[in-house]
Amino acid sequence: MRLMILFSKALLWAAYLSVSHLAVAQEYPVRPIKLIVGFSPGGAADSVGRALAEGLSLRLGQTVVVENRAGANGNLAAEATARSPADGYALYFPSVGHAVNVSLYKRLSYDPIKDFTPIGKVFTAPNLLVVTSKSPFRSPEFDSLKAKWLIFMGLTSKRSITDWCSCRLRWVF
Repeated sequence: MRLMILFSKALLWAAYLSVSHLAVAQEYPVRPIKLIVGFSPGGAADSVGRALAEGLSLRLGQTVVVENRAGANGNLAAEATARSPADGYALYFPSVGHAVNVSLYKRLSYDPIKDFTPIGKVFTAPNLLVVTSKSPFRSPEFDSLKAKWLIFMGLTSKRSITDWCSCRLRWVF
């Protein structure tokens, strides 16, 4: 009986060793990674995306290529990423527009929450309200005339995050 148990254990180990290499996960990354940026080359998002790509390349030991998909406040890049296989080889570098595009566009071909998984915070950047030094405005405590002027300045296109933030001042003042 003891010999039968020993033989069974040996047989199980042989079976395990013969198929265990099939269960081993493949190393990541084994091919170049694409970092999709939703804005034109040379802009702020592109510059940060390229710095991120360089850092990732050094850390992962694999090439990270920046692919610019400019247009629609980052929607084209988000769509391209959402349609990519979920294998970690297509990364999306979104802007703040990713969070507000649901408010700006009637229909999106992707769900900004369900179709993406955040994997890390890259940087933070403050939004500042500034005026020329010759301006009479010195604080955000505007009277109604000054606030109307500011709202007019923010109503240029309503299709960028900057314009959207400017228009939001209507509820602040």
